[in-house]
Amino acid sequence: MGSALLDICDALASVAVSFSADGIDYVLPGTPLADVQDYVPVLPARLILPPGAYGQGVSDYQYVNFSNAVKVTWNVVDMMLFEAVGLGQMIGLKYQALATYVAAYMPTVNASRKLAPGAVVSRITPNVGIIEYPRGSERFYNGVQMVVSVDETIC
Repeated sequence: MGSALLDICDALASVAVSFSADGIDYVLPGTPLADVQDYVPVLPARLILPPGAYGQGVSDYQYVNFSNAVKVTWNVVDMMLFEAVGLGQMIGLKYQALATYVAAYMPTVNASRKLAPGAVVSRITPNVGIIEYPRGSERFYNGVQMVVSVDETIC
């Protein structure tokens, strides 16, 4: 049996995060790996990026027993791009909206933490700030980069 990494990413994308900011109600499903593009036509948007896209892809790898089973901890990036940053704008203008998103994200994903057989969310690390997407594009967004650590046992 191989890794269910694609299923893990698709399951994470299927979890819709709901929050309210600036008097507007948002429901953000994720964009699955196969549909992520370099250009984001509609904001806000959630992009599910593969391990290693922004940072370390695997944070742990260990043998589970004396057979061939291993436990891998994947670091999947769930990036929410809220609004394009204009010239001279700062993160402070949208910090409250981004903080509200983080507060909604954590319990929503935690409730769906078993993403695939043998795969469970073990940690979520939020990073709120100005994000360049894609890297090297010089397009900047106010957003949140969630690093979702998923423990998967592979037999």
